[in-house]
Amino acid sequence: MIRQRVKNYHAHGIRVEGTVILGTDDQDEDAIRRLVDFLLEIELDIAEFTILTPFPHTPIRAKFEQEGRVLTSDWSEYTCDRVVFQPRRMTPARLREMYDFAWDTSIAIAARSCAWASCSGGSSSARWPTEPTAGQEGRVDSDYEHEHEHENFRRFGIDSDGRNTSDLLQSGP
Repeated sequence: MIRQRVKNYHAHGIRVEGTVILGTDDQDEDAIRRLVDFLLEIELDIAEFTILTPFPHTPIRAKFEQEGRVLTSDWSEYTCDRVVFQPRRMTPARLREMYDFAWDTSIAIAARSCAWASCSGGSSSARWPTEPTAGQEGRVDSDYEHEHEHENFRRFGIDSDGRNTSDLLQSGP
């Protein structure tokens, strides 16, 4: 089902981003590796990963506290890229290693995407900038991306400032 949805989005020129939480109770190292392989297989344009984080006043926090699995209440550690609880099926250090593995692999996913890397033989003019202007460090210089971003805005009734155009029609400029 997910495979077909990604194919359908791509067929309509829509890029697909996946955001994945790592460290759930059903995940072990093998499950995370299979998940990352699946993301590669379905050809996401980019994947992002976070580590499960038991924030205050959430059911997962209450569960982990009851089970004695909260490792710290130092809120500066609650950044979604640090392990602040005892995972059920691996050590905290191993979960962190798997998080790093997932992000390293997502670079391979992003490298396939024209939004992140040069597209040899493709129709896109996306490329890494040679000299970024102030405030654009790390951004992709792409007329193609800019053009299609506005096409998608129009398609979904949103102007380039992110406002719903149907609201603009009712309220004026």
